[in-house]
Amino acid sequence: MASNTYHTLHPFALGLACIALLSACQNEDDIIRAARFDDLNKLRDCVESGIQVDHADPAGETALFHIVGMGSEEGFQLLLDHGADVRLRDGSGNTVLHKAITFEQDSLALKLIDRGVDVSATNKVGATALHYAVRAGNQAMVELLLSKGADIEVKDSAGSTPVEIAHAMSERQNLSDTMGRKISSKQMNRIVSALTKVTTNK
Repeated sequence: MASNTYHTLHPFALGLACIALLSACQNEDDIIRAARFDDLNKLRDCVESGIQVDHADPAGETALFHIVGMGSEEGFQLLLDHGADVRLRDGSGNTVLHKAITFEQDSLALKLIDRGVDVSATNKVGATALHYAVRAGNQAMVELLLSKGADIEVKDSAGSTPVEIAHAMSERQNLSDTMGRKISSKQMNRIVSALTKVTTNK
């Protein structure tokens, strides 16, 4: 009698196979999802499977934008090691540095600057990373950007320089940034002082 060449797959093995299939990168959008949820295993699978590392989502953000937003140092390095372009912009004209400032990822912001991201690049509303740092009340980032040569005289689409924004914010109460974080008047006064010092020294 001829032996049966078909074997029943053990349920446990079938489960493992399904998990492996689900975790593997199936298309370009998977690299975006992996970065957005800081899933480093899937992100690694994606870049090693040959999926385009600079594939962008509908908003124009690549995996690098999402990894920076998550603050993942390991994911950041993984993407750079596979050729991620730090100079790309999203659909609003933001650089990855704008993203780092928005999510207060100061360490990654410094790495981006060191890798050539223009500290004075403007987005579609004319805002630089320094505008963002001022609006976030992030003194450390303001000082870092200034030390890296950020242009303090750039005006956004509303005609405001970072210095003017800082002065206006220092006179207001109950401030918060775009992420809902509270900003104290003391923070803004220190930022005004840092910006004014640069203006005076020019």
